[in-house]
Amino acid sequence: MIAAIGEINDIGSLRAAMSQPSTVISCVSYVGNDQQQRFRVNEQGMRTVTSIASEVGVERLLYVSTAAVYGAGPFRDLPVDGAPICPAIGG
Repeated sequence: MIAAIGEINDIGSLRAAMSQPSTVISCVSYVGNDQQQRFRVNEQGMRTVTSIASEVGVERLLYVSTAAVYGAGPFRDLPVDGAPICPAIGG
């Protein structure tokens, strides 16, 4: 198993990290108060990851997000059939 790490806002490091693996696991998320950073990481960053993964021939892309889509927490006793989505967005 080869592990490589790329920086979400650095296209060169993402290309290098995804140049050999058949599977990419992206577990990037920003939930802070900086709205521009949320966009750069959560939307623009993941678009870049998926685009590069497709370009270099990655076979599988697993995206792991955050429980923040369910609100501010705590995240106990969520319904098995799905919790209501209620993101707590600051700023």
